[in-house]
Amino acid sequence: MSMSICDVTKALCAGLILLLGACVEQQAGEGMTSRSEAEIRSVVLERSGNAVTIAAPQGYCIDPQVAHEGAVVMGGCAALGVEAPLPAGDASETLVMMTASVADAAIPGDGHLAARAARLERALQTERIAGLLAEHRGEARLIETRLHGDTVYALVEDNEATAFDGADRRFWRAMSEENSRMVILTVRALEMFWPGEQALLERAIALRESIRAANTGPV
Repeated sequence: MSMSICDVTKALCAGLILLLGACVEQQAGEGMTSRSEAEIRSVVLERSGNAVTIAAPQGYCIDPQVAHEGAVVMGGCAALGVEAPLPAGDASETLVMMTASVADAAIPGDGHLAARAARLERALQTERIAGLLAEHRGEARLIETRLHGDTVYALVEDNEATAFDGADRRFWRAMSEENSRMVILTVRALEMFWPGEQALLERAIALRESIRAANTGPV
């Protein structure tokens, strides 16, 4: 039996949460050793003949140990043992976990992407497609949605049964599209180091914009 993308991302994330937790005490860099391989910042996922480049924002790297054909997991480069410039601000901003998955089809509906994203947001608000929010076939509570151009951002809370050990139950999920394929992003924080909803949203926006830039050809 094949695993769904939600199953895969839940399985892939457990180890990275432990790494991020250990990194809290090593944020200054003492005792850390750099990986020998080059910094991993992007990967191409192909779904049903269409390729989408997933690019991590500054300070984050893709974990090559937990890759899947339709999903990738990203964490702070320091937690993964990769030396890389940190984003502006507090170094603790990288103590979050990001996942990106690519679906087999585009966001449903007619019209340009921004219009379809707006309809997707309304569908989420009326719980017609609540399955896009839950992890591991569980249930999740939608707290709020925000529409930024062609991307829907949803603040979600896991129920206790499906929450990740060590991660806060609240997370942001972003839904948009690249190369006619729906892209679903999730940004979570450690329960012990909750940065606040706005700060976590800014990390989700940074991930979305990094992926947009990686898939935008030269003008």
